[in-house]
Amino acid sequence: MIRAVNLEAIALRGATICGNDDFQIYICTRCGNPALYNAETLQLYLDPCNLREVKLYGEDPVTCPQCSSRESFQSAPGDREKALLDGPWSFALVP
Repeated sequence: MIRAVNLEAIALRGATICGNDDFQIYICTRCGNPALYNAETLQLYLDPCNLREVKLYGEDPVTCPQCSSRESFQSAPGDREKALLDGPWSFALVP
């Protein structure tokens, strides 16, 4: 599991912060496309530039924006963190 710990940067991009947040990086199991997931509120954010757009994980249909796979996101393994630091979600990983 890879935790996203920069709550300030996450909020600046539009996500709602509730105070008990547990942000994690999820990936599409088909293509590896990352997303941001709040395990406390069950919200999945697919666009790192616009965190105002959110899916309620488990209730809203979730389609990977990269490969169009449906319902394929799961917690990213810890060994992917280094690669994610160079990607579009890096702002969420470092304080």
